[in-house]
Amino acid sequence: MSRIRNSLLPLLVDIENDPKEWAAQLIVALEDAEQFREIPTGTIMYWANDTDPPQGWRECAGAICNQLAFAELFHAIGTLWNTGGEVADEFRLPDLSGDVFAHGAWMIKL
Repeated sequence: MSRIRNSLLPLLVDIENDPKEWAAQLIVALEDAEQFREIPTGTIMYWANDTDPPQGWRECAGAICNQLAFAELFHAIGTLWNTGGEVADEFRLPDLSGDVFAHGAWMIKL
């Protein structure tokens, strides 16, 4: 985890100066396979960009997922975010769509 922190920490300094450049640098950092594996499944972060998030992330908009298809994520979050209407082999992603800034969305690592 310290390698992620060390590689992302310099990016945090630049977020106020140029948010789009910061987001572009974050994409590069997250798509590095070694660093990406270190981020635990179920981690939620804010994606402040107009582009699609890195592969392996989904928007926290309350989507229903199959427990077998997303077994690692289901193991991490279980039925914590279920609101009703899910069948026995399904679980729901968090719905944080009301907690947004001007641009972007909350994302969860698969």
